[in-house]
Amino acid sequence: MVAAGREPWKRGFEALRFSPYANPNAWARPRGGEIDAGRFNATIGIDGRRAHDIALMWKLTGDTAYADKARDFLVQNSNWTGTSWAGTGPLDNGKIYLLVEAAELMRDYPGWRAEDQARFGKMLRDVFWPHICGGDVMRWGNQGLTAWHGALAIAIFLDDAKMYDRVWNNLVGLPHREDDAPYCSGGVWKPDWPANYGPFFIEQIGR
Repeated sequence: MVAAGREPWKRGFEALRFSPYANPNAWARPRGGEIDAGRFNATIGIDGRRAHDIALMWKLTGDTAYADKARDFLVQNSNWTGTSWAGTGPLDNGKIYLLVEAAELMRDYPGWRAEDQARFGKMLRDVFWPHICGGDVMRWGNQGLTAWHGALAIAIFLDDAKMYDRVWNNLVGLPHREDDAPYCSGGVWKPDWPANYGPFFIEQIGR
């Protein structure tokens, strides 16, 4: 559609091509260590958006300059050793999804070495998965769903059926697999009394 000049595909492609997030000359800065509370958007948020959009440009154009830069962002973001549990931990850690979806686009690129892919995958399993594998039992909306988005992306990238089933079973209210840790499935936890969080929460609307 882009090659044929068909709209809205051509216009959408041009918007992506000129986006600062799709710039193949962007600096993939060294990352690693602990992500502190309040620093997720400034780290994996920005780098994830860039890695994803640059990887997508590679898929659309075949230009390996994009692939090399997307790979650089993934390599530099394979060194996180810990992340904050504070405040909105499931939401914040779930923001890893853009980096993981970039990795999915890049998995067949020969320039992303197998050992680097393995290191990235190990980090996902050891550092981010523990924060998001239960969704957010207190908050649904963007909180729980962002956690599940990240968890589902990790399960698919790692080709881990047990991880995938955990996400799926939680979302549709099924019990856990016998070989998995137990959880309360079926969505957000609700107290026995109407939680007075404001007029727009389900507990108040239903009264």
